[in-house]
Amino acid sequence: MGPQRLRQPRHGLRSSAVTVIRASAQDAEADDDAFEVDLQITGMKCEGCVESVTSALKAAPKVLRVTSVDLATGLASCEVQAETMFEAAAHTSTLVDAVKKAGFSCTPLL
Repeated sequence: MGPQRLRQPRHGLRSSAVTVIRASAQDAEADDDAFEVDLQITGMKCEGCVESVTSALKAAPKVLRVTSVDLATGLASCEVQAETMFEAAAHTSTLVDAVKKAGFSCTPLL
């Protein structure tokens, strides 16, 4: 059983790039909050590009796991360890920089 996502109802576009995720009791990070950060990646052309983005995000500090990187849509999501949503949102610039260093354009989805 994975983390449970707590999202506000959506009407149209996303309201935030950061979503609260509470860890399950069995999860090693059970005492800490995790936040899902969504990014728009441009410049990916093949599965090798997806692997490069995934590796860059995994190597970034405070990333607990990369939940998805989709070649067709250019969307990436990862779980970031943070005590508050503000801290997670502030950390998105680190994720953007990591993806840019891997050779791709990246913007957080707001």
